[in-house]
Amino acid sequence: MLAFPSDVEYYAGIGSRRAPPDALSIVGDTAKLLLQADMWLRSGGADGCDTAFEDNSGDKKEIFLASDAQVWAINEAKKYSNAYWPHVRPFVKQLLGRNVMIILGRDGLHPVKFVVCWTFGGGDVGGTGHGIRCAKAHGIPVYNLFNDRARFYREVIVERLGV
Repeated sequence: MLAFPSDVEYYAGIGSRRAPPDALSIVGDTAKLLLQADMWLRSGGADGCDTAFEDNSGDKKEIFLASDAQVWAINEAKKYSNAYWPHVRPFVKQLLGRNVMIILGRDGLHPVKFVVCWTFGGGDVGGTGHGIRCAKAHGIPVYNLFNDRARFYREVIVERLGV
């Protein structure tokens, strides 16, 4: 297991696997700004938005895969699942556990400062929606770049990070 710095600030960069090219460009540019501000990415290694965040975050990233999901995270994931849990396939439970670890950290004790995402229509949908629900339940701000770009840049980039 790799050790990651505990004294850095993490953000979650997540979103649709099927985001269109213009959305992926926005996500990539956002990751570059956050890298410039010395923020570390946490993401899930999926195609689409996850990859756009990861490709633009240099070495400052912590990527969780389904195989990384720990029992505590899978148990926590159940709280944010809209599905009937007993019928969720084991691999999907691991993916949902991975989502929890992206938001709360490898041990569940080091949450991200905020979530930046992109989903179709700006909704809490799919696996990204699961991560959004987890973040909101823990009082973590969520910025969906589909419809919340101006607020994200004002609150995070300008006011918080001064970039």
